[in-house]
Amino acid sequence: MKKVLCFLALVITGIWIHPPAWGLTAISLENDDMSKWESFADNKGDKKTQIAFEKASDEKGNSVLKVKYFLDKDSWCGTLRHSMVQRWIGGKSVLVNIRGTQDSMVRISFFDANHVSYVNEIQISNEWKTFSIPFEKFKQNPYFQPAEAKKEKPLSLATVFQMQFEPLTPGNGIFYIERVEINGVSVTKNDNGVGSKSTEGMKLFENFETNKLNNLYIYGDKQNGAVINASIKTRKGVLKNRKNEKYLDVVYISGNGDYGCGLGFGSSLIESATALNVKGTTVLQVVAKVPMGIKFRISVNEQESGDGEKWTSAWQYGTGNWKKYLLPLNAFTKNIYAGNQEGDEKLNLENIITVEMEIGAKQGNGEIMVDDIEFQ
Repeated sequence: MKKVLCFLALVITGIWIHPPAWGLTAISLENDDMSKWESFADNKGDKKTQIAFEKASDEKGNSVLKVKYFLDKDSWCGTLRHSMVQRWIGGKSVLVNIRGTQDSMVRISFFDANHVSYVNEIQISNEWKTFSIPFEKFKQNPYFQPAEAKKEKPLSLATVFQMQFEPLTPGNGIFYIERVEINGVSVTKNDNGVGSKSTEGMKLFENFETNKLNNLYIYGDKQNGAVINASIKTRKGVLKNRKNEKYLDVVYISGNGDYGCGLGFGSSLIESATALNVKGTTVLQVVAKVPMGIKFRISVNEQESGDGEKWTSAWQYGTGNWKKYLLPLNAFTKNIYAGNQEGDEKLNLENIITVEMEIGAKQGNGEIMVDDIEFQ
């Protein structure tokens, strides 16, 4: 009788244990970069809440995320997968393969294209189960919303930025996540394991293979020692068996003023006076090797004959390694220090003329290497 009641409860809430089919892979621990996972916990005052995670193997040898925690009463903690930037358009439900060491509740959440946090809660047990959670069962998070959240807008799966998993049952516990998939999203043959990727609508802005830049310009707080220089160089065995051999080498001194230095350029793949039409894209990808901890941001400029506004990303931070920085275009904000200040207050993707990289002040000197810049 107890099992029957549990089954009925899951059916009523719209969460099925056995999904009809798998779809787009949102999270797979087989090839996941663990640097994209992090944890958080309420440990202020007398709180003893703590949480830790690691990559482990299940009884069948599959890679899983192992999350171990102690949750104080009236406290909170969790682990999240950031830097996702995936398209879930057409998705019907979220499928999560998960188990715990005991019966407990777990809250699952994600950030949609409007930067709104959506949540749903499931009850897990010590047996592996695949929960299929319809998107209409996700509700706006009543406990937290970021400052940029557009809560008045409906759920948008055009871009999803991160997923979180939070234990809700107080005490010691462990839960395991094997994978997360999105049912209803068509997967292409070129699916890379972390989301289907269509070449339709993708626009390469620059790959530096022409060995030249259109309309290169540099700027900096020279009075306070900020200096920047840029040149195109050839890789020396960094990426083997690749046609992509050129990159932009940026040498900088960030200075000690209120702002640092930067550079901008047009695309050498088109005529110098021609703007690039990237309408329909949602993400700007910048491949770069930035020193650990160095903060920088990317801007895109509209052609003056269009609207002439400048739009800037949030600050990004270097890892010391080559990385694909995925910057959601709807998170860019209008720059109040440069560009047309009397424009239409909209990022017009039909006429992008230049892309900029700005390096924050008071960070010493160093070298940044930049490769492909692409609108997706």
